[in-house]
Amino acid sequence: MIDRFRLQVPDSVTHSCYFRSCRAWLVLSTCLGLQAIMVLMIGVGPLAEVPYEPATLTNAGRFFLAAEYDTQAYATGCVLTVLLACLGLWVWNRCLSRIGRARAEAVSRRGASVMLGVAVMNVVAFAGVVIRVAPGLTDSRRVSPDVLFALSAPGAVVIVAMIVVLWRVLRESEASS
Repeated sequence: MIDRFRLQVPDSVTHSCYFRSCRAWLVLSTCLGLQAIMVLMIGVGPLAEVPYEPATLTNAGRFFLAAEYDTQAYATGCVLTVLLACLGLWVWNRCLSRIGRARAEAVSRRGASVMLGVAVMNVVAFAGVVIRVAPGLTDSRRVSPDVLFALSAPGAVVIVAMIVVLWRVLRESEASS
């Protein structure tokens, strides 16, 4: 039963190259997941039903009830990260299995470099957006939709770009078959 969920290394790719590309996808999906968690925490804000006065709490109480440690938003972001990582690895494995022996090694190597580069650019773009919109984040209950859109734009662009790239690789492999 567990073999159905285990990724098989495609015969056309060396183990080291394959796992390098898988690690690159995990880095990229982790970056996207962290961004999702931050956008959820900023957008949803405190989910506590009863407002509390921070001055009446102990230091530990303030730490656990702070809006940035909201467990529902955090758990949702973690689940999204794991799902994105699993789905991406499954699609990447399927893509490498379909493209054939001649190109699989090169695509795996190039894919690892591209995914790491995209992850770095994504983090830089997200940090730039956070710095740009930071003055508007003083009260998380009044975050405008424009700010949430700006915060989620870098991650959305990366997801769309990766879908397009993987679709093109699969399409080219079917055309060459």
